[in-house]
Amino acid sequence: MFAVAKIVVARVGDDIAEKDRKYLVTVLKTSKGDPRKLTASERRELLKILRQVDYKKLGREVAAAAAAAKLLKR
Repeated sequence: MFAVAKIVVARVGDDIAEKDRKYLVTVLKTSKGDPRKLTASERRELLKILRQVDYKKLGREVAAAAAAAKLLKR
């Protein structure tokens, strides 16, 4: 599980600009992770930012980590 979280953080860090990451952190802190506390403009902005992530590459990296973890359990 830690390996997957590490991959997700790295992928988001690589794909999203520093300015956008700071905005994400600010919005998540103020809303405390509750989407009901977001304004419509904040939701639109978050979606715009999250569309920058390469989800295909993220999926491949997570699948590879999961496969490696499964092999280590044997």
